[in-house]
Amino acid sequence: MNKIPIFLLPLLFAASFSSAQIHNISDDRLASLEDLLLFYEEEELFIATRHETPVHTAPAIASVVTDREIRNMGARTLLDVLKKIPGIGVSIGHIPVVRSVEMRGIRTLMSEKILIMIDGHRVNDSLSGTAAIHFGDMSVDFIKRVEVVRGPGSALFGANAFLGVVNIVTKSAEDINGVQVTTGGGSFDTLHGNVLFGHSVENVKMSGYYDYLDTDGPTSFIEQDVLGNSGDTLNWQEKEEMGLNVSWRDFTLRGRYQTNENGPYIGTASALNDESVLRFGTAGYLDLDYVKTIDQGTDVRVRVYGDYVAGENYFEIFPEGFPGYPQGMIGDPQSKQKLFGGEMALNYELANHQFTTGGMFENQQLYGVKHRTNYHPLTFAPLGSVQDISDWGNFNEETTRDIWALYLQDIWNINNKATLTVGIRQDHYSDFGGSTNPRAGFVWEFSENSTLKLLYGSAFRAPSLTELYQKNNPSNIGNLDLIPEEIKTWEAGIEQRIHKNVILRLDYFYSKMENLIIIGDKPSVTEPAQNENKGQAKVDGIEAELHFDLGSNTYGFLNYCYQHPRDGYTGEHLPDVASHKINALLNVAPWKYLNANVSLSWIGERSRAAGDAREDLSPSTLIDLSLIVKEFYKTLEIRGTVYNLFDETYLDPSPYPVQVANDYPTNERMFLVEARFTF
Repeated sequence: MNKIPIFLLPLLFAASFSSAQIHNISDDRLASLEDLLLFYEEEELFIATRHETPVHTAPAIASVVTDREIRNMGARTLLDVLKKIPGIGVSIGHIPVVRSVEMRGIRTLMSEKILIMIDGHRVNDSLSGTAAIHFGDMSVDFIKRVEVVRGPGSALFGANAFLGVVNIVTKSAEDINGVQVTTGGGSFDTLHGNVLFGHSVENVKMSGYYDYLDTDGPTSFIEQDVLGNSGDTLNWQEKEEMGLNVSWRDFTLRGRYQTNENGPYIGTASALNDESVLRFGTAGYLDLDYVKTIDQGTDVRVRVYGDYVAGENYFEIFPEGFPGYPQGMIGDPQSKQKLFGGEMALNYELANHQFTTGGMFENQQLYGVKHRTNYHPLTFAPLGSVQDISDWGNFNEETTRDIWALYLQDIWNINNKATLTVGIRQDHYSDFGGSTNPRAGFVWEFSENSTLKLLYGSAFRAPSLTELYQKNNPSNIGNLDLIPEEIKTWEAGIEQRIHKNVILRLDYFYSKMENLIIIGDKPSVTEPAQNENKGQAKVDGIEAELHFDLGSNTYGFLNYCYQHPRDGYTGEHLPDVASHKINALLNVAPWKYLNANVSLSWIGERSRAAGDAREDLSPSTLIDLSLIVKEFYKTLEIRGTVYNLFDETYLDPSPYPVQVANDYPTNERMFLVEARFTF
């Protein structure tokens, strides 16, 4: 049974008690608290409407996490932030070299059904559709806020905005106003350094950062891999990031570049090895933005951009001594991606309507595709040495893709309490055709402190270049007849505000997915299967949140989600996904010199696939503790964080058919200490 553990009930009671206590605070006290509002009234997001909109009036089920919260909770990467959002989970994928991001009960290897943007610039790649493997580990020091919309976003942002949209807003010169240096380290020989700066001179504003991380990573023990061997995982990582924002009058130039090398955890075939080097994350972009206000209520935005992604992953698929491969079975696939694009949008007001209309064009190129290996890609016969087989055994086609889109949105202010947002977008791809996606959202503040939201939206996920053009694979190959995946989602949400210091949110969602791309049936033992649009899924659920902020850095939240994902044909619960999840956080500043933050994440049972005889994966609880000592010497701050404070055994599910019978151990206890100085 998926039951909420007894020890979490006091947290639920405490949250309710806090709400009641705040409700009874004197009017004078309330007035002073309202002067300290940092949390709710300033929570705004861009991605719900392409305008800065307060969360409680946005036509979306949304969450915003600010830099203050990110800093206090001790988050290291973007994924640390996302897994605190209701309905989102992070786990090792079915190929255990990739971390997968789950949203609303749907979990895929590449997290390609979630769109990730940085300052409105989409960073999902075209080869696999993912952004998580490139930018999931991005540093959080340069982040001003993280915006998350759960639900379809294709009516505004096109492909991949399927289950939801994440937008990372970076810090401006005004946000930093100086130089900030952070250095530290901790468990597993971890070293981390970060330099952040922001400066303004007349009309020129500049901000940027450099971040470096080097760690051996946690070492988990695998009892038995796919070959029956036991040993330790390899989670080492070396990562460099840099970013720059420059504004001059109506122009803003943003750039980002990163390189990232990782160990293989176990390895791409679930076989322990010691030579694999993963280079998923060499990526960068430049984005030039021009925004001109024509008159009150009217502005135009023109944007041009270019992206680059390179992958060169050296896989030791099976280790030394594997039959026929004394030096190990090696695969060294390489590819490069670049794209160029432009977008123009016009915002204007007419009577009680706020219109946004625009269009975009983008050219994507996949090139430099090579495959070096010491085995035949179809028969697995040894080749004797690692050699370039690109001429006859490459893993993917080199190709180009053109995309254009047109969109229109109308926000109708019916009166000062109700708005109706409607929109539609048409996307066209040169390699498979188009997709049209509408949306509608009704928001009604039916009382002074209460808001009702009724939402509908559809979205699509474009077939990736791998799904279309993959070849020379004995398991599955691409299919040029693929069409987009589709989703339709209905949502209803209610928000109750209590004296502006406590917020309660409750929402229900139902999604229906069709044309999901899955691996079809093999025509014969010797012939590979093709990718096909044969999958269907349905999911519904409830998400509940309680937030409170009493000022003076005393705040917290409690969120709970129930989700019921199931196969659209059989009705069976989708495997490896929990029905129940809880997150809780409390931040207090008991002393001028000290800030304390404790957070809890609980995940319920995760069921197995049909035919898997293993017991369901048991519930797990993780507790993190972060302490910040400050203001004792100039601007020096020292932060110490313990992740998985009580060293709880935590497992991510290995897939069926079983490759690692005892699942994937992860989230080992870890200590980090950092010193930060601002000047």
